[in-house]
Amino acid sequence: MNLRKLLSVAFAGAMLLGASAISQANTIFVSLINVTPAAAPFAGNFQWNYQAILKPQSQLRTGDFFTVYDFTGFLGFPVPSVVAGVGAPAAASWTASSLPVGPAAPGTLPVDTAIPNITWTYSGPNFPPDANFPGLTTSDIILGTFSAVSNLPIANKTLHNYTDQTTEYDTNQGVFRPLQGHIGTVDAPSAVPVPASAWAGLVLLAGCGIARRLKKATA
Repeated sequence: MNLRKLLSVAFAGAMLLGASAISQANTIFVSLINVTPAAAPFAGNFQWNYQAILKPQSQLRTGDFFTVYDFTGFLGFPVPSVVAGVGAPAAASWTASSLPVGPAAPGTLPVDTAIPNITWTYSGPNFPPDANFPGLTTSDIILGTFSAVSNLPIANKTLHNYTDQTTEYDTNQGVFRPLQGHIGTVDAPSAVPVPASAWAGLVLLAGCGIARRLKKATA
């Protein structure tokens, strides 16, 4: 990897890590479960399967969503693209979509290039119901498995940003706060994968290089 590409990757890594640091923890926690062979009509490609968990004191309302950014090699969504968790909203409550840029949750700045993003948007009654707050919403709720297909295998995974929008219950004030945005990172396919452990080193290397140049310029 030449210096220009190294600095470019380091800068992207700094943006990725910095974006994650400016917002509170995600209320929809998304993690990669596995990557499996895709079925027809995507046979020969790879199905990336994510688990989504709704965190305590959080609520889904119509229009809430989560987006995984720059899902490289995107080919489409399997049918079904959602397998609902036990006690979670039905799979039909979610609509899968893809855009080259966005959507981003309120107040977040994800790393988002022209590579397709994948989004699942909720449409249904408030979940959990308003009456369940705050006493009956103290545990994680597994929303289900959410899947998309790429032409890239798990060997190409790299940390990417994802954002979510939900409603939060303010236990101090006893009120709901809708349209809350959160940002985090999750494994997704990349054309040139960079191990997660390498991001910190690349950022540090770039920072040291910049520091040396500044020192020479002021000497």
